[in-house]
Amino acid sequence: MNDKIQDNLKPLYSCYAQYKMLFDYYQDNRTIRSKEEIKERIEYLKKNPKINQRTELECLLWLLGEVE
Repeated sequence: MNDKIQDNLKPLYSCYAQYKMLFDYYQDNRTIRSKEEIKERIEYLKKNPKINQRTELECLLWLLGEVE
């Protein structure tokens, strides 16, 4: 690490830009579910036919690549 005082703010901007990219990535991907969670949700929907989730089930199967 460089302990010298910098004449410009480039290192600060670089650090901030990295933080902003990581934060934006987290915000965009914080709801991504694992394959196991998706499969568990599919099984739950199959076992409870009273739940009207046909479009959700089709979407989850499509995400897993099991349905075109």
